[in-house]
Amino acid sequence: MPHLGSHWFRASLAAVLFMGAVIVGSSVDSVDTHATHVSGMDAMSIDTNITGNGGTAIGANDTCVSANPGASVTVDVTALNIPADKAMTAFGLTVNYDPGAFTVSDSNAAFMLAATPGSSVVNVSDPAPDSDGEFLVAAIDTDITKVESGSGVLIRITIDVNAGASSGAYPLTIAGAAHGDDTNHYYPPATIRNATIAVGQSCTYFGDVDCSSAVNSVDSLKILRYNASLSVSQTEPCTDIGGTLPNTEIQGDVDCSNAINAVDSLKLLRHSASLSVSQTEPCPDIGT
Repeated sequence: MPHLGSHWFRASLAAVLFMGAVIVGSSVDSVDTHATHVSGMDAMSIDTNITGNGGTAIGANDTCVSANPGASVTVDVTALNIPADKAMTAFGLTVNYDPGAFTVSDSNAAFMLAATPGSSVVNVSDPAPDSDGEFLVAAIDTDITKVESGSGVLIRITIDVNAGASSGAYPLTIAGAAHGDDTNHYYPPATIRNATIAVGQSCTYFGDVDCSSAVNSVDSLKILRYNASLSVSQTEPCTDIGGTLPNTEIQGDVDCSNAINAVDSLKLLRHSASLSVSQTEPCPDIGT
């Protein structure tokens, strides 16, 4: 993750605080900002399924969406469990994408920051359309008495798939992320969850270790083979078991325990049998 003092973050933050200072009538020179490496929210995620998401709630996090060239997709950047003692008045991040495949056509930050009545949200994110591969996001509630904690949508982004985009799995990644409190301290998320747009093909789901577009007992068997140092066949291109997925998780580590073992195999079997599966949260649900 880029240092919070990076150029884009300082520039975005300065713009946010400048606008806030002007609106509330204070001097820009009196605004004091402090970057800290103490974690804030449990996770900041790109959710490719906005169903159930809103200013004060998030549904199950989906990490992939399939779309054809010429179509549009809408994704949410969500916050999970912002603590009350670090309640949010502003946030900033960058969403990185492939500029040859996508264009950001719209953004809306009036969700979690606007949840408390009387909030006055200013979205100073990059203007749309944005096609340079880095969509800079920054927003602030200029009434710092309206603080937000818990979980919800930070910003909703519409992404157009370019007509000439080649088929493939394209990552959407978060960088330089943090939220700010009413004392102008900024906190990076403990965990970042990225996502994928599958252009012209099906999504690969979490736990689908052979990229067959299904999570089943075959995936369970392949994890056992991996642990026995036996060969594993996959539908290419596919991240090898033990490799890093676009959402930063490890292929085959389905419970996010930082180990790939027979427990992961068993959990895939339980998922296939529609039984409950325990995971180290925040962790993508198997099959999403």
